[in-house]
Amino acid sequence: PFYTDFWAYPLYSLTLLWLVAYLREIHFYWVHRAIHPWKDRELGPLDGDVGAFLYRHVHSLHHKSYNPGPWSGLCMHPVEHLIYYSCAWLPPLLVSVHPL
Repeated sequence: PFYTDFWAYPLYSLTLLWLVAYLREIHFYWVHRAIHPWKDRELGPLDGDVGAFLYRHVHSLHHKSYNPGPWSGLCMHPVEHLIYYSCAWLPPLLVSVHPL
């Protein structure tokens, strides 16, 4: 669901616009923390460490950038892209947003 007139709901629109910057940073922090090992890198989901599994099979590709540059931050596994960019595709499924 979306609305086309930004100023039809000024308080809602401006609040949502203000929140986007803060929610994106919080989302990035917790997602990045979740895909690193919680306990031990050798553990897996059956041991209660989903982060170790995601790090080993998904996020480790990002850490293989031996010569970091401006594009190495986007060097990710497709699953990691799906998780990271859920901050862009998930909110429109939950709340009414302006198309911009």
